[in-house]
Amino acid sequence: MWLLPSHVMQLADLEKLHERAVEAFAARFTGKPSVVAAAPGRVNLIGEHTDYNLGLSLPIAIDRYTLVALQPVDEDCSTLFSLDFDHAVRVDLRSAVTPRTGRDRWSNYMLGVVEQLRSRGMIDRNVNLLVTSDVPRGSGLSSSAALEVATAAAFMDLAQQAMERTDLARLCRAAENEFVGVPCGLMDQLCSAAARKGKASLIDFRTEEVQQVDLPEPGKLTILISNTGVKHSLGTSAYAERKRQCETACHVLGVNSLRDATPSDLLKNKDKFEETIFNRAWHVVGENARVSMAVQALQTGDLASLGRLLFQSHYSLRDQYEVSCPELDSLVDLVKQLADDDEEIYGARMTGAGFGGCTLTVCSAAALPRVTEHLRHGFKQQWGREPGSRVVRSGDGVRLLEQ
Repeated sequence: MWLLPSHVMQLADLEKLHERAVEAFAARFTGKPSVVAAAPGRVNLIGEHTDYNLGLSLPIAIDRYTLVALQPVDEDCSTLFSLDFDHAVRVDLRSAVTPRTGRDRWSNYMLGVVEQLRSRGMIDRNVNLLVTSDVPRGSGLSSSAALEVATAAAFMDLAQQAMERTDLARLCRAAENEFVGVPCGLMDQLCSAAARKGKASLIDFRTEEVQQVDLPEPGKLTILISNTGVKHSLGTSAYAERKRQCETACHVLGVNSLRDATPSDLLKNKDKFEETIFNRAWHVVGENARVSMAVQALQTGDLASLGRLLFQSHYSLRDQYEVSCPELDSLVDLVKQLADDDEEIYGARMTGAGFGGCTLTVCSAAALPRVTEHLRHGFKQQWGREPGSRVVRSGDGVRLLEQ
């Protein structure tokens, strides 16, 4: 089975979120839900904008979750209720649905998954459904993928169907590509589906294989997420433009994907490129190499090298791929100020698609108070507000929760 039993969980925050979902479901509908599925958000240690280039990335699932609770009903319409938006969508899931607009837009990630499942004969009844989440939206922590994966898991369990984790991720990616209209890669969905506690997931997007890489104990490697408070939307950002630019670079080089390109290939053909297209390709090729080196650093316990790679990744995303923003740069620069003189503060970078969202910082547990205070004070001095910061732990992928 591809779903983990709920007894492996030991996170109080998830238990509280579960209780909240069940209580709210009973208040909104009749009785308890038949199924509750939980899928995590993710933070990407390194390997940004590589997934749609068939490259490498190294994400971890985090202890922030989206829960989907549902109950079958013999009615003409389903009710999809977002506890966080306090908004309901009424729709008949037994027949084809189209993307919603206005206040209903939040449901498109779920409806896209339902359409994928319905085309496979897995949707034959309507449901009462409630969704809630503590994955911050628009922060680069993959709230949309968590929603898709939890939705798929809940409906599949209701239909008494099972699916391999990679196939589940592919289904959710197809929902986001085809129904929502976001040309994302597979990283977010695959991490939310297949991650393991205490591991980073090395994903090879050419083969779509996942290798689990051991993380150091939390005392040696603490991961701090800092939220700029700047929201991004993949649908309105330059995400699709970056993908097209990478395709243009492939055409110039005569390769199927930038995974097939080397730094030498780029330099030998530099005069054939527009500067912007060259820069985009240079980031992707370099980022794949940085992922491989980051895995080696984790395996050897060389956290100083890991930190340097994170800084390099951020500077490349800022300068070559141009997906950072001043607030993200500020947080990374503040960490760099400390890291230059403190060997227990390893590195930082933006994480996620960019144009806002979060940074990740890696340091020892002992150094954490120094980092958080410096970020709090420095960011507030520059931007007039404190960043929202939280230590995240690695966790398992999607699972069903006991009722």
